[in-house]
Amino acid sequence: MEYDAVTFDTQKVRTNGFNFNTGLLNELKKLRHDRFQVIVSDIIRSDILKQLSEYTQQVTIQLNTAIKKANELGIASINNQQKVDPRHVATSQLRKYFVSLGALVVLVPPIL
Repeated sequence: MEYDAVTFDTQKVRTNGFNFNTGLLNELKKLRHDRFQVIVSDIIRSDILKQLSEYTQQVTIQLNTAIKKANELGIASINNQQKVDPRHVATSQLRKYFVSLGALVVLVPPIL
């Protein structure tokens, strides 16, 4: 049986630690130049974006906590805490990844 399209779900992205440059998520980039089309439903795209935004927020909080502790201990003297828009960062990362895949995002019509 031959296939000409592949897809993945949110669980695969989460399992990969939201890192698009390692593991299966990185391997999918190689399919762009093969005969495969990477297809992602808009529902999955939205779910990945939501979870990636939440993850980005958590990482930002952890970074700012580490900066504060490093300053308190005299390990570093960093005056600026990171202020980022997690949704913007997540959108940018996901868009860049989908472009690298040549992914087709398929809209799913509402069920009546």
